[in-house]
Amino acid sequence: DKNESMKMFFSDEVKNLYERKLYVLNEVKKALKNETFELYYQPVYFSNEKKFKTAEVLLRLFTEDGTAISPGEFIPIAEENGLGDDISWLVFKKAVEFMAEHPELPLDSISINMSIQQMRKSYIDEKITELAKMYKDMVAKIRIEITENVITKNPLLATKVMTELVNNGLNFYLDDFGMGYSNFARVLELPFEVVKLDRSMMQKIDMDEKFCQVIKSMVEMLHCAGFIVLAEGLERESQIRKAEEIGIDRVQGFYYAKPMNAQSLIEFLKRGI
Repeated sequence: DKNESMKMFFSDEVKNLYERKLYVLNEVKKALKNETFELYYQPVYFSNEKKFKTAEVLLRLFTEDGTAISPGEFIPIAEENGLGDDISWLVFKKAVEFMAEHPELPLDSISINMSIQQMRKSYIDEKITELAKMYKDMVAKIRIEITENVITKNPLLATKVMTELVNNGLNFYLDDFGMGYSNFARVLELPFEVVKLDRSMMQKIDMDEKFCQVIKSMVEMLHCAGFIVLAEGLERESQIRKAEEIGIDRVQGFYYAKPMNAQSLIEFLKRGI
């Protein structure tokens, strides 16, 4: 009957979901063990200097046959199974290695995404000190991106950990600024080097003058507080022009470059713009 077939459908669906999760988890474990996670890089354009001088690191996972598993799928599964820290530290290590292997590239720094929890004191002593010994000045070329909601959730921890790390020579970016509720006063108190305006804020910048003026005021406030302002997700030339007009310092988006693997990044930077 109908109820029976519905039950079978749902139990099949649950079974398939479970099997998929298990498959993805095994791929994550394999990639951690063999260090086969790939780092992709999205170059960042410096408007005043008219060149690419930094890049954001994005994590990619490919199975043996070359099929990509989306970060939106594998990262939550990894975190649910307590593997988030291991992945973050592998990314940190690979990013430092990449910078050490390519001193010829015109990159001042590269940024990676981590959570405040992954930046606890124990890790600073163990992991960063160890990397700093191996790669000397390269650790200082890594920037840590943390999202606004991390600060909102635990402002005291964020302040403590960030201050400790800045004193250890690391710098921070605030990612996704403007995406949710923002305690501007809290942001002003924290030692960010760069504030990244979320793509959702940039979408209408070239279409709605009132909206553009609001963003301009925000950029001016951030500049007054001593932050560098980076706009994410720009795809049209008209957005780029507006971003430059209102004083945005750096631009990241498909208009200039999509995320690319290490070899493509090297070729891209050698070609220039």
